[in-house]
Amino acid sequence: MVRRMPSIESKAPHLRASSSLKMTASKPEPWKHHFVPRSLLKYFRPPGDEDFIYVFDKQKGRGFSTSLMNAASQNGFNTLEEDGVVVNFEGDFDDVDALLANRLREIHETKNLSMLSKEQRRDWADLVAVQLLRTPIVRSTMKTVVEDLMEQVVDKFGAELDMPVPTKNDVLRTARSIFADRAEARRSLMAKDFVLFIAPDDTPLRISDRPVTLESALPYGDSGLASHGVTVFMPLGTGLLLGLLCPSIGRKLNKVPIEELGLSDENYAWFEALREGLATGSVVQLDETMVKRHNEQQIAGCQRFVYGPTDRFADVQRLLSAHPEAREVNSSLVLGKIGQGPEPRPHMPMGSWLVLFGRSESHMLEVLDAFDDEPLEVTLLSSGALAEALKDGPFTEMQYYVDRHCRRGMRDVRLVRLEDEGRCRVQVRHANPGLDALMSEVRTTRL
Repeated sequence: MVRRMPSIESKAPHLRASSSLKMTASKPEPWKHHFVPRSLLKYFRPPGDEDFIYVFDKQKGRGFSTSLMNAASQNGFNTLEEDGVVVNFEGDFDDVDALLANRLREIHETKNLSMLSKEQRRDWADLVAVQLLRTPIVRSTMKTVVEDLMEQVVDKFGAELDMPVPTKNDVLRTARSIFADRAEARRSLMAKDFVLFIAPDDTPLRISDRPVTLESALPYGDSGLASHGVTVFMPLGTGLLLGLLCPSIGRKLNKVPIEELGLSDENYAWFEALREGLATGSVVQLDETMVKRHNEQQIAGCQRFVYGPTDRFADVQRLLSAHPEAREVNSSLVLGKIGQGPEPRPHMPMGSWLVLFGRSESHMLEVLDAFDDEPLEVTLLSSGALAEALKDGPFTEMQYYVDRHCRRGMRDVRLVRLEDEGRCRVQVRHANPGLDALMSEVRTTRL
């Protein structure tokens, strides 16, 4: 099983190895190419006009200071060979980097999204997509996934997989291609709700060599850009965080009055502020715990470097001490083991649950008992929850969980309610009548 983090990187396993190239052009002088632009890094430097930033190297386990010119850069990062000629494609990023500088200046002046035009929303969606795709971990993932798969095949079957490992040129060509073909990523981001968060002065946000983070608000959710419930975050400075939220979050916040949710005073204030930020574009205040959570995601998910305005990196050292595996992260995709089922979802509750993805929402229905065959037949705890889910059908996907493990899954399903002495019992059937009939025939033949 592959858990996708951003989904665009899945192109990597399909690379073809290039033939050896003979250099005919003279080797160019090294020059610096930034994978995090200086226009963004400068909002994480120490207060004042200093032209430097503090860095922590996870692999070496030490911090240091460096200039903005040197930070988040690599000599010749955007160069490849084509027919023996060195091609520098750093210029591909010139327009988006200039746009980022302008948009950052605007948002730091206003600290408000209420006046964000459609063009500015599109710009921010594009800029987030670019920063998602241009980092070193995108490139290392392409090679690491293939190498891991080949190693598993050897361990499992004692035979080598006939799949070439991408060369450096293969990786660079694909990196350039996914940058040019980022329209799908931009559309997924534009479809989300934009929220601007502000951090406390004494708890600054961090940035890393992988600035864009993705997380699911759902215990059963995937973390692809277009996955239901996914939120995307990109820090814009030590005090500002741009959030692109799945629209389902706003819909749920507005479904019933917050006063009826029985929340604590602290949670009530947070959800009220979030609802206000979604509705008006006003800034939403983060607390210290939320900032620390974001910073931990930056530290754990980046490949190597973490940046900040001071030389104090105790938070980085604590996390690496507790999770030494985070010292070296070379892939944004987690490749499951061949022959093993999906890993359990740690945030799912114990028990049995039917999860349905509808037209606008997802629904998690508690299961009392089940006939786990074909078709899947379950008795649900709440008829009210079922009625609410049925309004949102048909369903693009079904997942059936038992004690945090996904036991069954199916795309494009419908629910058939059964008469069973007042019990809330349903069958999960395929939405396509032809496929449903075929699956029923297979079941009858097996019986």
